[in-house]
Amino acid sequence: MANKKFSEFTLKTDPADVDFLVGYDGTDNVRIDPSNLGGGSDIKTIYRGAMYANQFSTTSYIYMPFTGSSESTSSNQDHAIVAPYDGYVSYIQIKNVATNTPSATYIDMDIATDTGPGNNPVFTSVYSTRNISVTTAMRMEADDTLISTDAPFSAGDILYFRFKTDGNWNRATFNMVVVYQP
Repeated sequence: MANKKFSEFTLKTDPADVDFLVGYDGTDNVRIDPSNLGGGSDIKTIYRGAMYANQFSTTSYIYMPFTGSSESTSSNQDHAIVAPYDGYVSYIQIKNVATNTPSATYIDMDIATDTGPGNNPVFTSVYSTRNISVTTAMRMEADDTLISTDAPFSAGDILYFRFKTDGNWNRATFNMVVVYQP
C-alpha cells in the first residue's frame, strides 16, 4: 500500500459501499470499519424559558415559552422549537426563582410534537412525567433526566414543553437539554 498514491484509489462517496478504511499505525498497516468513525458528533443544546405570570391548570396544558415570558394555554411560535436534526431530550427542569412561595404541590411535565397538518395542530406526547411531587417552598423545582429512548424526535418536528399543575409557580425558569444527532 505504501507504493500507491491516493489518486490511484477508487473514489467512493457512500460509507455503506466501503468495507474498511485503511491507514497506518506507526509502521503497521491497519483497517477500520467506517461505522466506527464519527463518534462524538452529537450536539448538545440547552433551551431556556421563563414565565412571569401565574397561570396554572390541572386539566389543560400550559405551554412554556422559549422566547418572551408569557406561558399560555394555547401554543404559538413563542412556545416551540423546530428540531434541525433527529435527536432526543436528555433533561428537563422547572424551578421557581421568585422571592415569594408558590402554591403548587405537583406538576405533570410533558414534551410534545405537533404532528397536525397546516393550522390544525395535533399534539403527540413524546415524553410525560406524572405527578412529580414538589415541596411548596420558595425555590421549589421539578426535574427529570432522560435517556435517548425516552423522548426521541425527528428532524423537522415542532417541540413543545408543557405542563399541568395544581398551583402557581410564581416566576419560574425552565431548562430543556436536547441532544441532536446529525
